[in-house]
Amino acid sequence: MSNTEWYNSINQVTGTQKVEDIANYMAEGMNSLTSPIDSYYFTLRELLRIGSRDLLDQNKALGPLLLVGIISATENYFRDMLANIIRICPSAQECASKQSINLGSVVWHGAINVERGAFENTSFAGIDGITAACKNFIKFEVKNNSLISGILEEYGIICEMRHGIVHSNSFLAGKNAIKLGIPRNDGMVKLNVGYREFQECASICTILVVSFNIELFKEMCKRWAVDWRRKINVDSTNETELFEPIWNLFLSQVDTDENNISVKLTMNECIEAIKIQFQLQ
Repeated sequence: MSNTEWYNSINQVTGTQKVEDIANYMAEGMNSLTSPIDSYYFTLRELLRIGSRDLLDQNKALGPLLLVGIISATENYFRDMLANIIRICPSAQECASKQSINLGSVVWHGAINVERGAFENTSFAGIDGITAACKNFIKFEVKNNSLISGILEEYGIICEMRHGIVHSNSFLAGKNAIKLGIPRNDGMVKLNVGYREFQECASICTILVVSFNIELFKEMCKRWAVDWRRKINVDSTNETELFEPIWNLFLSQVDTDENNISVKLTMNECIEAIKIQFQLQ
């Protein structure tokens, strides 16, 4: 080799590579009838199966990647949930009508899933993205000192760590370290996600999803009982038909099958309980 190729003296020389067939990277998505919370559960359980204590002890790079996966599943819950709320809720539609959507989203999603396209430029990997999207697209505000505001703070902590994993090979950036209250360090701080930390983060994300699912369900039921009746024709002849999409959107079949639901009501029994609370009887 000639010394004129001095630039090859620092690392190996390689050839080229291209993506041969993008279709090989594509797979069938989740059934559209699957509720957002169950979609989250399915992904979470796959990640938990991978994240065993032995594997995480033996593979230090695995924990951070699994943490990113859990946050991604959490983000997807919010995208699915908010898109579906816009699809079925007149109050959310009125609120979302003020927002813009990229033409590319309309072209790709078409009329069937165009609501999901509204969130393509929204990051749910953080507190601000979630609270802003809820407020601006479905007219739902997270109240201070509420259950979900507390767990959102914890979620925000692990999202700051996610930033270092995704963008800096698990090294913590200065702005993220300041937000987390990490003392200054002369060297680089690398994140460690072992088995205990992975389980803790999974618990935080799950509590966030479960808590939001309940709070958003309560909000939608209130709208069905009160707000919708002021906006559209809702009465005893069609109220069950209009409530059914709400029930199906929020109901976890996973929790139902595993007997994890504390208050066991059928859809019709739930309707009657809501009507009593809002004095619709």
